[in-house]
Amino acid sequence: MAAAFRLIRRTLLCLLIGVTAFGATGWGFRPKPNWSVETPGAFRLIVGSGHELSDDDPIWLDSDMHGAAAFRVSDGKLLHRIDPPDPKNPVATFYALPGGRLVLTPTSDPSRLFVFDLSSKNPISSVKLDGDWYICADSRHVWRFERSGHAYVFECRDGWTGERKRRCVFEKQFRADLEMEADYSAEADSIAVSERMRPGRIPPYGIELIDPKNGLVVKTVGKDAPESEGSGPQMHYFLPGGRDLRYELVGPPPFVVIPGSIELSTGKARSIDRASLPVQGKGPANLSLIVAPDGRQAWTLNCAQPLSTWISSADSTDGPSQWRMVPGNPIVEARVQKYGPAKIIGGAYCRPVPKRSAVIVRTLEESLSSNLPESIAGLVPISMLVRDRTTRHWWHDWESGTWRRVGYSGRLLDERPWPNALITLSENLDGNPLLQSWPLPPRDPKWPAAGIAVASAGGVWWMCAKRYARRMRTAA
Repeated sequence: MAAAFRLIRRTLLCLLIGVTAFGATGWGFRPKPNWSVETPGAFRLIVGSGHELSDDDPIWLDSDMHGAAAFRVSDGKLLHRIDPPDPKNPVATFYALPGGRLVLTPTSDPSRLFVFDLSSKNPISSVKLDGDWYICADSRHVWRFERSGHAYVFECRDGWTGERKRRCVFEKQFRADLEMEADYSAEADSIAVSERMRPGRIPPYGIELIDPKNGLVVKTVGKDAPESEGSGPQMHYFLPGGRDLRYELVGPPPFVVIPGSIELSTGKARSIDRASLPVQGKGPANLSLIVAPDGRQAWTLNCAQPLSTWISSADSTDGPSQWRMVPGNPIVEARVQKYGPAKIIGGAYCRPVPKRSAVIVRTLEESLSSNLPESIAGLVPISMLVRDRTTRHWWHDWESGTWRRVGYSGRLLDERPWPNALITLSENLDGNPLLQSWPLPPRDPKWPAAGIAVASAGGVWWMCAKRYARRMRTAA
């Protein structure tokens, strides 16, 4: 009996040591940033890019008051700083391009494009155009339709040089406000116009792809868009690269808007299949879609009733068919509006990782400290508390199905996945912007922690057995 109790005590001690070692080692091996830098200015956004990012591309940050700054992906070093061209009206729109270039369009003068690179604070190009223009997805060319009597005149120019590239006259062919239902891609050299703009047309409305050199319709796409219910796509625009056309549909309940994309080479519309959705609730829900430069789709479905958050990924030839539930406890709330349907607050948001079969999922969740009693929370250092809702990130490998936490949990401002790192911009405890790089794929701490826990428990067992054997020899 004594031997049995001795073995039970030794087993319990080894379990205690093993569990403690597993927790402490897991905390020590938790994902940590490659680097962290406090930015020299009130930067609030990471400049978006339409091209496929590489580790050679710098990180551009922008601010409404302090211009833009570029940081190196490998170590966070400040590479360049650009001041607003007009200090009296510093608000602008920014576009990041390959090779470290940046395009800036002042809000006070949208007909002017400033182009910067990493070599100088002065723009390498600054062209002022006459009238109002729309910028193309390549962030270089601009286009417009001008009314001339009963005709519309289409024109495209190089926004960096001012050189005219295309001009075409359309005689009495369109309704008013043509720009609201039209877009142009310099990369595809194609004009996309909704058939709604053609007098006398009836639904379902497609999207006409027009050759800007002669004004002739090459083909019509989108009439068979899923879930269009006979109305056809709306609010379409070209995506960078000129291979896909993004559109939206006024969706039937529970959705307000259903996004989709059309591959121009085949004319195939890619969107959801309602029968394949993981939930068929009647409550408020929303769908979001991001199309990567290589055509991959990243979908997010947030449902308030039943409460759930799902993601899906699809290749460049089909729509989403397999949905996976996001782990954790994302907050999804339906906010009732005075006019229109309820608006979804919180939930998740999914982005594809460049050059990887993985996605980054951002969720809004309750902070851990929100579950502590007030009496205990008051004893915890303020640096360890996040008292309000917090943002968390998940890395998900679509092929293996692996989920891992990554990134900053706190007051996030913006994030962008690079091929080998998740770049986050957040606020530190002093309210200053903090730029961080997190390795992708993130390290999984449970296996090294489990190894150390087993070794610790085994070591304690060996020490206890050795001590007992020594005592027995001494007693003999």
